[in-house]
Amino acid sequence: MSRKLKITIVIACVVAALLAATYWFLIKTLEPKIPEPKSDVPITYKIGWWGYQDDLVIDVLETKEIYSNLYLFNSKAVIEYRLRGTIKNKPMWKPYIKSVFLSERWHGNPENFKGNAGEVILTPVVGVKEDQAYTGERVSFDLKVQDYLQAGGWGTNTYLVKAQDKEQKIVLQQSK
Repeated sequence: MSRKLKITIVIACVVAALLAATYWFLIKTLEPKIPEPKSDVPITYKIGWWGYQDDLVIDVLETKEIYSNLYLFNSKAVIEYRLRGTIKNKPMWKPYIKSVFLSERWHGNPENFKGNAGEVILTPVVGVKEDQAYTGERVSFDLKVQDYLQAGGWGTNTYLVKAQDKEQKIVLQQSK
């Protein structure tokens, strides 16, 4: 093997290593550091046996952005939904919120929305546990649920968040 060929191979290997290192550095630098959502109860996306929903009342629905650094390399935000209300059940079977059913969908562009329009529906799922001391009174709940919310495209993304008869509007702005 000639000396020129050996030098060419070494230079090619060094250039390839430098390109790989630069690529890895740029990906790790530009990749968003999105926090993990934290929730008081699990989130479910499946329907199941929901036999105790009749006496569920939601008094307060609040939404808050936990993380929404939306740009060219990130289209996911972390949103916190807070639900407060009351539940009740038959004596000896104390109700509690065992999970929250979360449903999201895109729909047309309603009149008062700019850009992409989405809808998020939250339904607390009521479970019961046997409790001899429970006499059928209303039980309060106050829970926070965090989840990722995907932007639908560049610009303004408006979402209508619903839980029973409560509604909140949240707007995410994604820039290029």
